[in-house]
Order: sequence, then structure tokens, then C-alpha cells
Amino acid sequence: MKFKTNKLKQKWLYFKQRHISIQKFNPDNNQKATVTDLSHEIDKTDKEINQIIKELFQLYQIRIRAIFKSETWLNKIQKHIYLPVIKESTSVYTQKLFRLHARRRILINKRDKLTGKFYQRRIQRFLRNLMLIITTILTIWIICIGIITAIYIIPILIGIYLFFSLFKNTL
Repeated sequence: MKFKTNKLKQKWLYFKQRHISIQKFNPDNNQKATVTDLSHEIDKTDKEINQIIKELFQLYQIRIRAIFKSETWLNKIQKHIYLPVIKESTSVYTQKLFRLHARRRILINKRDKLTGKFYQRRIQRFLRNLMLIITTILTIWIICIGIITAIYIIPILIGIYLFFSLFKNTL
């Protein structure tokens, strides 16, 4: 199959790489070893993620302390020195955290494909996201109905108040 442009070829290769097929679970020793290796790799990644989260938490604590220190000339100089360094290191750690989360997702998908749970987890993820969206929409809908009801009741309450205030003045 000849391609006229490189763009079509790149799209075709991208599609071929993303192609997902259903695999049967074959409990071979080699596959078990691969699954355990992936599980160990996921555990290592989880430990790295936890360590980075702890370091980020400490950086945010230091940043808050630096921001809310008293305003002396020495503290102002320290703020100008420390805050840019703290911001830079937090951005580096957050980027590293995002990369580790992406790596973890890839490893989990590989393990799920080997164990035959990929589509089950994919459906669970879809249903969870669907329920979250439905819950959000219903919550927004209920709040809007409450606001509209409150706006609708205001003239009635004002009418009742005026009626009783007039009735009170006549007695």
C-alpha cells in the first residue's frame, strides 16, 4: 500500500499503534512473571508518587510560611530569594508527578491487558465518569430550580407581608 503523503502514513501508523485487541488469558509462567514484574513496577511507581507528594506538601508549607512572615526588610529580601526557587521546584515536582501518574496508568493498562481485565476496567471507568457527570448535572439542575423557586416566591411573600401590615394598621 503506497501513501501519497507522509501525513497519511503517520495517521496510519498512529492508528496501528493505538489498535486494541481482545486477548485471551493464558496462564503461562512467562506471562505470570510479566504480570508480577508489572505489579512490582507499579508498586515502585506508587512509592515514588507518594515521596513526591510528601515533598510537594513540604514545599507548599515552606511557601506559605515565607508568604505570611512579618514584613521586615530581611524577610522581604528572603522572599525575593526563596519564592522564585520554591515556585520553580514545585513546578518541577508537579511535572514529575504528572509523568509518574501517566507511567502508572500505562503500566496498569499493560497489566490489565495481560490478565484480561482491560475492558472490564475501561467499562468501570466509563460508568464512573458517566455517574459523575450525571450527578453534577442533577446538582446544578436542583440548584437552578431552587433559585427559580425562590425568585418566584418573593412576590408572594411580599404580598403576604403587605396584606398583614395593612390588616395590622386597620386594627
